[in-house]
Amino acid sequence: MSLRRRPPKGNVRMVKASGNNLRWFCVNKSGETFQCESLEEYKHALRLLFDITVIDFVSQPMEIEFQDENGKWRKYTPDFLVSRIGGQKELHEVTRSDRRLSRLDSIRREHAARVRCKELGLEFVSFSEHQLPQATEFANLDALKGCAPLSYKDKEVFDLVLEKLPEQGTEICAADLCREIAEALDKPEGVVQRTMCYMIWHQYIASDLVNILLLDKARFTRKAKLWYEE
Repeated sequence: MSLRRRPPKGNVRMVKASGNNLRWFCVNKSGETFQCESLEEYKHALRLLFDITVIDFVSQPMEIEFQDENGKWRKYTPDFLVSRIGGQKELHEVTRSDRRLSRLDSIRREHAARVRCKELGLEFVSFSEHQLPQATEFANLDALKGCAPLSYKDKEVFDLVLEKLPEQGTEICAADLCREIAEALDKPEGVVQRTMCYMIWHQYIASDLVNILLLDKARFTRKAKLWYEE
């Protein structure tokens, strides 16, 4: 007999197994656990974590009732409740485009969600697979997330990186900058690289996520560029 697990704080239920779907348990911006029921949801969650306009978000935040095509009342759980700077709150649903408009139940539950959002003063936003991070951006975000904790910030490296990127819009090769700072401070390149990844993730410095930033999550590629933005 298996034990029934309690959902994380703010979640109305645990994520469910459906076929061979992948499930994730990660930590949001306030240090609370959030859940993902698919790779698509995890991709979306990575972008929310990276988005500096997002204060925080909760997975599986509420249940919404809707009537299916047979008139039976059913419950639907949206994927994320997102809080943004400025007080705006959004209810996010991640779904495949072929399901969203082709299945009658999907149409009914989205309508019910929009009605409920209007009652609660929320904005309902639906995301298809085409609006999620694609392969390269996903690989970059997944690699950068590993350096998000404050423990990866070396203050000497942090300060020198900002000193080397003084002009807005001026691009520098990340691999060259990493090597230069490592030599200047007599620190391992790994320490420098992790601090630079910490800075990219928290957007102290900017980079192009369209090109692969890291090889095997260990060193910058020659195509990885960095610049400073106000």
